[in-house]
Amino acid sequence: MNSQRTKTPRRRGELIELLFAQKATSLGFQVCKPVCDESYDFILDGGRRLWRVQVKSSDRLRKGGYLIGACHFATHNTKQPYTAAEIDILAAYIVPERAWYILPIEAFAPQQWLSFYPQNKHSQGRFEPYREAWSLMQ
Repeated sequence: MNSQRTKTPRRRGELIELLFAQKATSLGFQVCKPVCDESYDFILDGGRRLWRVQVKSSDRLRKGGYLIGACHFATHNTKQPYTAAEIDILAAYIVPERAWYILPIEAFAPQQWLSFYPQNKHSQGRFEPYREAWSLMQ
């Protein structure tokens, strides 16, 4: 993911979504991509239920952590936090660490900005229990 063409946010987002689909498929999930513009990027079938998943990523370390926006643009170009009416899971990928965080909406809503510290081996960060927590959707 180091080529110049992956530097735009849209291109990086598309590549991260492909990584997500590959990882989820390799774990046995049925992965569906909505054809219309929704608040979520994928629908995953984990066997018991369907999950609406929004995929986000970060590649920049800021003040010791990686920042992910748990929000979307709403009317008048304002950012609004995701709600349980829009998504079930936020899948956050920290690019340099190759780390996935699988966060149920209840773990972070209504926060708009989330910090992750996967580079710290003994991190007690709030979201560490959700690192690679794919089993939450099975």
